[in-house]
Amino acid sequence: MKKGVFFWINVTLWIVAVLVSLWAYPQLPEQAPVHWNYAGEVDRYGSRLELVAVGPAITLLVLVLSQVTRRLDPLKGNYEKFSSTHETVMTSIVAFMFFLQMTVIANALGWTVKVGRVLPVAIGILFIILGNVMPRVKQNYFMGFRVPWTLADPQIWDKTQRVGGYTMVLGGLAMMLLGLFSSQLPQAAGIALLLTSILAIVFVPTVYAWWLYQKGGTRPVG
Repeated sequence: MKKGVFFWINVTLWIVAVLVSLWAYPQLPEQAPVHWNYAGEVDRYGSRLELVAVGPAITLLVLVLSQVTRRLDPLKGNYEKFSSTHETVMTSIVAFMFFLQMTVIANALGWTVKVGRVLPVAIGILFIILGNVMPRVKQNYFMGFRVPWTLADPQIWDKTQRVGGYTMVLGGLAMMLLGLFSSQLPQAAGIALLLTSILAIVFVPTVYAWWLYQKGGTRPVG
């Protein structure tokens, strides 16, 4: 898919999210649910302005920063090597934020939305998509598993992104299962599964990169 197509998908999703938010704003209660706990129960309410504004604002910030950082990156020459992957990642994030915005608005309007199930499944799908493309990300300072040992050695970088991709896919599957079967799982088991998935995504690639470096890599950056 051409870069311009990704751009227009992102712009379209953002504009639609803003328009839906503006349409919904007068119909929303003064206070609406904006956060849910593991059990899918509302644990924080916010103003309707917060509900309609935060999502599009974060999405716009992410899109702007994604373009700024690639121009500031000392390894910006590498971005051309994974340009389509970079765009896939950004569009996946924008699509997730769009879905999240539609979900919280629908819930606030009184539509039947099982947020405790829907959001973990959506997060899981996002992780699976990102995990599948992560091995194609080349060395840079802003995307992928960036630790001193991966930044120091292109081979360590490539191997770590591959392992990190596997852990993200597995973590995404765990998140989907958590959302689909949360009502059948004891709360302690669900929390344990969630924490284990997050820790695995963070620490397995990091430890693996360190282990590869110990086997014989170049000196790590920083």
